Amino acid sequence: MLGPFSHACIQVSDVDAALRFYRDLLGFTVSLDRVETLENDKGEVMFTRRVAYLRWDDSPSFISIARRDGPLPANKPLRNGDNGLTHISFWVDNIDERYRHLTSHGVKVLGGIVEQDGLFYGLPQERRIRTFLFNDPDGTVLQFDQLY
Repeated sequence: MLGPFSHACIQVSDVDAALRFYRDLLGFTVSLDRVETLENDKGEVMFTRRVAYLRWDDSPSFISIARRDGPLPANKPLRNGDNGLTHISFWVDNIDERYRHLTSHGVKVLGGIVEQDGLFYGLPQERRIRTFLFNDPDGTVLQFDQLY
């Protein structure tokens, strides 16, 4: 059985800065913030990391933000069109208010709010979605969608 979305992990350069963004600006709730050690199947330590689990409601779905010990990697987040996970999108209410809130706090918004018909989301064409994309502090692309 394939169930609903469980979680996604976003690697960040600074967990405290990411918490200020995701918790304080976007409104996520922190359900866990700890340092953990990850081992392989032989019990050998691969790395330690600080990870925070962020939830938006009472569902078991969440995102995590993590920073592993050691030097930061040189790579940048993927862009739309690259192979791999390029962005994460969240359903929201009152997209206009959220857009104003983020831009008033200097968040890099990637264009304005765009309206699309439902076909872009595999829904009936008469359904409407308003959407916009923006960057977190490390450049990871996030998206807010409002269905009406």
